[in-house]
Amino acid sequence: MGKRKISHAAYAAWDYKKEIEDLNKKSQEGWQLVKGGCFKSIYEQNDQACYRYQLDYNTDIENKVLYLEMFEDQGWEYINSTFNGWHFFRKPYDPELPEEEYEIYTDSSAIPDMERRWVRLAYSFMAVISAFLVFMIIRMIQYPEWTRVPMILFEIDFIVFLGLGIYRIRKKERHVKKIFSLSTMMAIAVVCWLAGIVLGALKPDCSNTLEGDTNGGTYYKDFTVHYPDNFYLDLEMDNDSPVTFRIDDASGKAVYTNSDKKIRIENRRIWLKRGDYRIAIASETGEKASKMKISYELD
Repeated sequence: MGKRKISHAAYAAWDYKKEIEDLNKKSQEGWQLVKGGCFKSIYEQNDQACYRYQLDYNTDIENKVLYLEMFEDQGWEYINSTFNGWHFFRKPYDPELPEEEYEIYTDSSAIPDMERRWVRLAYSFMAVISAFLVFMIIRMIQYPEWTRVPMILFEIDFIVFLGLGIYRIRKKERHVKKIFSLSTMMAIAVVCWLAGIVLGALKPDCSNTLEGDTNGGTYYKDFTVHYPDNFYLDLEMDNDSPVTFRIDDASGKAVYTNSDKKIRIENRRIWLKRGDYRIAIASETGEKASKMKISYELD
């Protein structure tokens, strides 16, 4: 048994001919397919052999023995099948033979049927994702912040990918320069997903509820902004006497202040640069303690 390697190259439904080309190229380089898969394929090193590979799509095989015998009669060796109906075959390559010798011939209309089903499914997915995209853009206009950008790019990534797939199936453009493969789409999606997680994790979430008697006391909450962005403040105060709510930067300059007895504010946009900040809540000093209740959330 020769050296083995694993490939995680992924191909979309319309890229099956590109997958065949890549299998043939690997074979010429001395890597022969042992087991094909949707997201994981295993190759074995064998410089003494060279094959031509083919894929057949069929999810409605009544008699697999007869199905495989049909290919064996054409000189094809069966490798394996995937869970979603793709079957891998290979035939020893002879450069003296015409390329037509390495085409497979079946009476199955499964691939055209699969492509029609895929186009209908892609249109449905595009409609749903486009609706979410419009919603996210509207939210971005209403409440702009960096954490929304990765999700918008994520949805655009899927729409472009599905749109190109529909175009290539409709126009039969099998050999269009592969500028946006399934692997590329998945890589962009993963980057967007990770970017969203990182941006969300780095953005401080400050919230608290203060309730009780007060007479000139001050509450402090320090936090750090790692990247400039819009923050949104929800603030509710129900006090017997005025209480001052402030957000100060590192120099002590107030970027937001509000002093009142009773107030309710929702989604007040505050632009914060990168740096350290402090939330300060100060009550007035009086002859006697007064009741205070303040709830705030800054995210």
